[in-house]
Amino acid sequence: MRSECGTGRVGVPGRGCTTMHAGVECGIMAAKIDGLDCVSFGPDIIDIHTVKEKLDIASTQRIWQLITDVLKQLA
Repeated sequence: MRSECGTGRVGVPGRGCTTMHAGVECGIMAAKIDGLDCVSFGPDIIDIHTVKEKLDIASTQRIWQLITDVLKQLA
């Protein structure tokens, strides 16, 4: 997936991808299961857990497309 950063399928065309700390659940599971590799990804959420929280619809559409493409490849 990282190789597709900035292609529009993952990330924003011309901007690439940003790595950040998120996905608390992955950290909890990885701490309990030796050798577990985890990836957490999702749409852009601005001002998360506040009264001003907003979900970026375009990034949600890209994530949905990515998830369905991966599931098709695994089927």
